[in-house]
Formats: sequence, C-alpha cells, structure tokens
Amino acid sequence: MTAMRRAALVGCCLLASPVVQAAGIKASVNRNEVAVGDRLSLTLTVDGRVMADPELPDLSAFDVYPQGSSTQVQIVNGRMSSSVAHNYVLVAKKAGAFTIGAAKIEIDGQVHTSQPFAVRVVAADAQPSESRDLYMTAKVSKSEAYVGEQLLYVLKIFQRVQLAQASLEPLEFGGFLLEELGKETSYDATVGGVAYRVTELRRALFPQEAGTLTVPPARLTASVVVQKRRRGADPFDGMFGGQLDDFFGRAATETRTLSTAATAVVVKALPARPPGFSGAVGAFTVRSTISNAAPKVGESTTLTIVVGGSGNPQSIKEPELALAGFKTYDDKPSVNIDKSGSGLSGTKTFTKALVPLAPGSLVVPAVRLTFFNPATKAYETAATEPITVNVAPSAAREELRLTELVTPTTGKVEVKVLADDILPNYTRLDALALQTVTRSDLPLVAAALGLPPLGFLLLFLSLRHRRRLTDDVAFRRGRAARKRAQATLHTARRAMQGGDHDTAAALASRALREYVGDRLNVEGTALTPADVTRALAGRKVPAELTTEIRTLLDQCEALHYGATREPAAIAARAIDRARPVLEQLERALRSS
Repeated sequence: MTAMRRAALVGCCLLASPVVQAAGIKASVNRNEVAVGDRLSLTLTVDGRVMADPELPDLSAFDVYPQGSSTQVQIVNGRMSSSVAHNYVLVAKKAGAFTIGAAKIEIDGQVHTSQPFAVRVVAADAQPSESRDLYMTAKVSKSEAYVGEQLLYVLKIFQRVQLAQASLEPLEFGGFLLEELGKETSYDATVGGVAYRVTELRRALFPQEAGTLTVPPARLTASVVVQKRRRGADPFDGMFGGQLDDFFGRAATETRTLSTAATAVVVKALPARPPGFSGAVGAFTVRSTISNAAPKVGESTTLTIVVGGSGNPQSIKEPELALAGFKTYDDKPSVNIDKSGSGLSGTKTFTKALVPLAPGSLVVPAVRLTFFNPATKAYETAATEPITVNVAPSAAREELRLTELVTPTTGKVEVKVLADDILPNYTRLDALALQTVTRSDLPLVAAALGLPPLGFLLLFLSLRHRRRLTDDVAFRRGRAARKRAQATLHTARRAMQGGDHDTAAALASRALREYVGDRLNVEGTALTPADVTRALAGRKVPAELTTEIRTLLDQCEALHYGATREPAAIAARAIDRARPVLEQLERALRSS
C-alpha cells in the first residue's frame, strides 16, 4: 500500500451515518468508504408487506446489480410486524464523494422516503509488488473522541493466495466497551489493478475513560500454500498446470505472520453535565404514545416511550416522568439493536400501565431526554408533546343500602332503618359449653395453633423472593445463569451433531461468557477472554479453573476467526469441558 493510499484512508472521515430511518423505509450500506472497483451492499428495508419495488435514487457513479428481496416477520410482546428488504450490489466506477439520495416508495397512498447519506470512493492504489499477495490493515474511524462516543474499528485481510490455516489472535481493547457488528464478511476487491479476496471484521468501540487509549495491533498467523517442484524439467507441468503436484502430495505450506500498527485514540471527558443528563452519548430521538386517551376510572391504559438513534442503546436510561393522578405499573424495557456494518444503533422501549384514580382531564407531561451529541460537541434535549387523557367516571355499581338519611328538622342527622342484616339464630348463653382438651387432642391443637404462623412465614418468604426476583436484576440474572448456560450448551451439542463445528464452538464460548456476565451482572456477550479472566480473578476463583476457562475461550475464538487443523476436535472438547467447568465455577462463585 503506497503512502498516498494510507494517507487517504487515515484522512477519510465518516460523512454521515450509513443507516438512516424514515417513516416506512430505511436505507443502509455495509460500508461508507470503498475504492474504485470495490463493491458495497445497499439494503432498502420497507415496513409492512409492500410488494412494490422502491424507487432508487441517482446511482450513476455506481454499477447497480439487484440481488433480490427477503421478507422478515417478527412477533414481540404479542405484536406482529413485518418488513421487506430489497438488496443491491453497488460497484464504484470513479473516485469522489457521492451523496446517495432518498429512495421512495408509496404505502397506502402516501409517499415515504429515506434520508440521504454519503459514500466516499477513493482511488485505487498502484500495482502492489509480487510479495504483497497477503496483507492486513486496521483502521479506527476517529483519532479523537469523547467518553462514550461510538468508534468504528475495521480490520481487513487481503489475500490472493490459498491459505491452509489462519489464526487471528484475540483482540483485547483495554479501556473500551466492545460490541461485535455481525460476523466477518468476505468479498472481492481490486487494489491497484490486482484482484484480492478480502475478509473484513467490524467492531464498535465505546471509550470508557478519558486520556490516551491504545487500540492494540492485530496479529495473524497464516499457513500459505506454495508449490514444491522437483529438480529438473517436468514434461507434464505444461499439460496439467501443476495439478499433478497436488495429486502426488507435493504441495507445501509456509508460515507467515502479519500485524497492523497500534492506533492511539485521544479520549476527551464530557463537558460539565447539565441537570437531567441521561448518560447517553450519540444522536437520539424520543417519542411517546398512549393506547387509550379516554379511559374510565380504574381502567388501565398503556404509555409507551421509545428512545432510539445512533449510539449504544444499552446505555439509555428511562426518562424521568412525574405522573400525577395515575397509579403506575412499570414493565420490563425491551431493546432492539441494529448491528449493521456501519455502527451500532437501535431503540429502547419503556412501557407503563397507567390507572387513572379520578375522573377529569389528566396530563401525561412531555418526555425529555438530554444526551451529548459528539457531532455538535454539545448537550441536546429531545422532547415529546404532552398527552391529555380525558378520564370518564366508572360504571355505577349496585350497593346494598340498609339505612338512609332522613331530612333533618331538628339540626341533627336522623337515620331510618330499612332492614336488618343477618342476625344470629340463637342468643341464649346456655348455647355455650366448656370444652376440655385431652392429651390426645394436644397434637391437633398444636397444629391448629402452629400452622397459621408457619403458613404466614412461608407466604412472606415466598413473596419476598418473588419481589426480589422482580426488583433485583442482578439476583434474577444470577438465579437463571446456570439454567440459561445449560440451554445454550444443549443447542451447541445439537450443532456439533449436525457437523457445524464453528457454530458449536461459538455457542460454547457464548455459554461461558453469558454465565459469567449473568453472575456478575454485566453484559456477557461483550466480555473478551481477558475480561473474563480479570472478572473471575476478582471473585477469588481458583487460578487453574480460570486458566482452563481462558484456554477454552481462546480456542473457540481461534476456530471462529480462522481455519484450524482440527476444528471438530476443538469444538468437541469445548462442549465436553464446558459443562463440568460451569459446575466448578458455580461452586467457586457460591463460596466466594
């Protein structure tokens, strides 16, 4: 790669978010920076089952190849939603900065459009030398960022040789919160007139502390297939093009080690935080709706608050809301994360059941969300409009009235008896008789006296346990950790039986990481093997057990990121050892 090429790649900045959402249609690309001749994938997602194709914007700078469409149906909390994804491949024809305009589609007589976004196309490099048949690059989207700001890490492996084996060392991002942006992708690209097969990995990084943080170098060890020829002329080489070499086992491999340079990121602390700051960093919107704006007293209506945008949806806290005149019941929030190749985005939905206590006009106040926007370098507030709820009186209930007021004439309130309630049928004292307790009656009396307090104690403990499961997230996750991990391992074993070694190893790794995350109340899928090691060391888990867990996780990641000599053996060992390791870890954490 020439110096000019490296400067162009480092100097490129994110022009706009490649995932934009509009009412009814969303446009996304897997990359927003390519070289001339490279391909990028464009997806237009239309809400609902609309069979018509969307109208494409001006794409004259690209060759466009339709790739068909797919339909997705989701059922969340009993609500069904569907969407249709229209896929296209765009091949860049010339260098420059291009704006992809709005795509259009008509839904129920109304035209919906997506928001435009930018794609940068850089010039292809000069022809690389013959020795550059395998190389690797890594890039971070920004060299300066704020605490909590999203950064995009892109690792690319360029090859035009056959690999017998490749192993990428696990990436450890100290000081960053890591989110995977889908699995690695492979595509063909032309660099300097030379065709390469490119493997690309993308990660979203969120710096967690101010200062200068280092993105470590990536290291890859690969076995490259080379041809081993015999001395002297071989009359069959020209006829069979070297195929006899492979047939007779004369193909050999040589080991190469690739690495990228470390990247320094200067992380700045957020400015003085204003009152009501939610802690979210990115660009967010908020909207609120109510299911029934005219309930009766005692009837339930649902308030839904949806916060979404570009950033980490997990970091969004529930907006504070003062609701007067209602009795409220909170539901568990739900998160919808979009892990497209361009970055992490999504929505977090909060729901409340509201029960009005009195008739009249009640107001659900405006919902406000204060966040820090790195693009504007300032705090911003998104807000909704207040919602008016007109509460009607409840339906009248029939009441049994045994008395009524008599209009007072003497200044005192008089009561007229209309009827008697149920009266005892025997009122004489001789109905009572003295009962004596014999020795044989003592167990029965003791049971009669002891069972109510015992029942009350058991009911109290049960209610306290249920309340803790509802209110204490860490306790609930810890209780369900073992069962959840065993279910994941069962799925991994089924994948292993089906011959899918990669998926089996990934599920075994996920079971271990999610178990540690559930027990320690952190996001388990975001833990790296090093994070797991540090977390368990802090809980005084035996060193040999921690070492075995680290080894299993490293082997699973090595199988996931590159071919291995014995993928079946590695996957089988990971699944076989994961269950006893979990049992030992369960005992160690309970005793710590």
